[in-house]
Amino acid sequence: MMFRPYHEGDDEVILTIASNLRDYFDENALAKMPKDASAHRTYIAEDDTDITGFIILAEPDDQAIASRSAEILWMAVRRDRQGQGVGTTLLKHVIADQQEKVCTHFIVKTLAPTVEYAPYVRTRNFYVKNGFTMQEIIDPYPEWGEGNPCAVYRLDL
Repeated sequence: MMFRPYHEGDDEVILTIASNLRDYFDENALAKMPKDASAHRTYIAEDDTDITGFIILAEPDDQAIASRSAEILWMAVRRDRQGQGVGTTLLKHVIADQQEKVCTHFIVKTLAPTVEYAPYVRTRNFYVKNGFTMQEIIDPYPEWGEGNPCAVYRLDL
């Protein structure tokens, strides 16, 4: 597996991957992803033939987040490549890259465990397996609306 930065033209593939994961991403998310991909650091995972996943990351130098903290805004792996280590390998690559840039911790927001929804049980388990711990639940989370409480997870490096 190889990793590279986002290039113009990757929007279509990013949106295709996310559109095929509708149990995770709604129309609002799909509308935000291309803007976020071009405005923030985006890591692309690819094998010999195709893009297999991506992470869109707000880095420590972004004014919207606390100093030395990186926030995973969006992460997705093609459905046919899930469970094969693509997400874990991509996440480890991103963490190693950010450690070199004085990042001291990561945060990610996801649907809180107070909502029983199988896809997000897998998401939360993925982050916990990779060393993240839940810090708080925000309910309601203003950006997500009623019925979508936010769990904030953190990984200290």
